[in-house]
Amino acid sequence: MTLPLVEIQVGGVQCTPHTVESGGKPSRYHSITLSPPPPPRTSSPTKHIHISRTKLESDKPTPSREKANAMPPLTKDVIKFGTFIVTNQVFHTTPLSYALVNLKPLLPGHVLVSPLRPVPRLSDLTPAEVSDLFQTVQRVSRTIERVFSASALNIAVQDGADAGQSVPHVHAHVIPRRRDDLKEMGGTDAVYDLLQGEEGDLGRQFEERGGRFPKVDDKSRRARSEEEMRVEAEWLAGEMEKDRGVDS
Repeated sequence: MTLPLVEIQVGGVQCTPHTVESGGKPSRYHSITLSPPPPPRTSSPTKHIHISRTKLESDKPTPSREKANAMPPLTKDVIKFGTFIVTNQVFHTTPLSYALVNLKPLLPGHVLVSPLRPVPRLSDLTPAEVSDLFQTVQRVSRTIERVFSASALNIAVQDGADAGQSVPHVHAHVIPRRRDDLKEMGGTDAVYDLLQGEEGDLGRQFEERGGRFPKVDDKSRRARSEEEMRVEAEWLAGEMEKDRGVDS
């Protein structure tokens, strides 16, 4: 008699039954052969590889990459100095005023502070605007003096065209000073001649931009590119933030 073939599993091992033939006839014993089960079908674990775009690019910095890494402007609003858009030059804002880096600084660190509302004369400002403007001048002056290692400051307002104002928008000049910094140009007070002359003609300088990059009209004071001014504005914005606790 042939025993029925039955598949069983012992301790996780698959058992394959068969009959044992003796002399060409099936025996009465039913034997099984133990064989290890086939390895489980497991798919290889999926490896998620994140490839940074920077790894695929050259490590050499490019203007486009520097622009992509640039900080956004301090405000989404367009800020004008007179009729000129200066948003990317702005490094500090208040509800009524702003401070911007200069296209052609008379000395390193020469910046401007203006009311947001473009009016030509101090007398055109409201009491709130006047207060905010000069409080902003004070805050900006403190930071400028510190970061440019100055020992003094010139703070000047040319209130009207006959006083040398070249852009009909109220603005205060904040100029960091050091001893003998203008010695070769006639001494400390030479700064006033510079403000009154071509060097201080902001209107002409802005008009000479001629697009994205300004022209250079003299060797002593090189007009800066928008990129240079943007970088300085970002730096000064960070420095103003450091001084926030002092002002509060």
